[in-house]
Amino acid sequence: MDRLGRPIAEEKAKTTGDIRGFDMSGVNFVNSDLSGCDLRGSSLRESKLERANLAGANMEGCDLSGANIRSANLTGVNLKGANLEGADLLYARLLGSDLSGANLRNANLSVAQVAGSDLSGADLRGASIRQIEADTADLSGALMSGVDAYGASFVAATLKGAKLDRAVLSRSDLNAADLRDVDLSGAEMINTNLRAADMRGAILEGASMTGASTNIAKMD
Repeated sequence: MDRLGRPIAEEKAKTTGDIRGFDMSGVNFVNSDLSGCDLRGSSLRESKLERANLAGANMEGCDLSGANIRSANLTGVNLKGANLEGADLLYARLLGSDLSGANLRNANLSVAQVAGSDLSGADLRGASIRQIEADTADLSGALMSGVDAYGASFVAATLKGAKLDRAVLSRSDLNAADLRDVDLSGAEMINTNLRAADMRGAILEGASMTGASTNIAKMD
């Protein structure tokens, strides 16, 4: 994999937009504009992408493990199957993005915006997603064991078949969410809004639901 630094990468971004298959690990792209670029298969491991504009970029299969992506614009980005393990996405905007099958283990997505995004089959085990905005997002089949989702918003989100055992969901909003067949064993759901949620087939063994609102929720 050929090495590529910021100056040439930004020049390619302005001309061809083709930055596929390059090694840009550790490169400083703070405030850089790589919107709409093709970055498929590139390595951005431990790179600095804070406040970068990556809107509409194709980053399928990229290695972004350990990268600093705080406050970056990733609206409409294709991150299908990307490696984001341990990445810091605090305050990042990922509205309408494709993160299906992505590795987000131990990543920080606190206060990030993923509303309307596809995270089906994504691995979020050990991640911090406190106060994340995930309304209408698709998290079906996602691995979220032990995730910290305190104060998160999952209004009308699809979490069918997701693994949320031992997850912290206290004060989260799951109004009208699809929670069918979700594993919530041992989860903490204190003062959680579960109104109108579809919880048929959900596993609730050992879950703490003190103060949780389950009005008109569908349950077996």
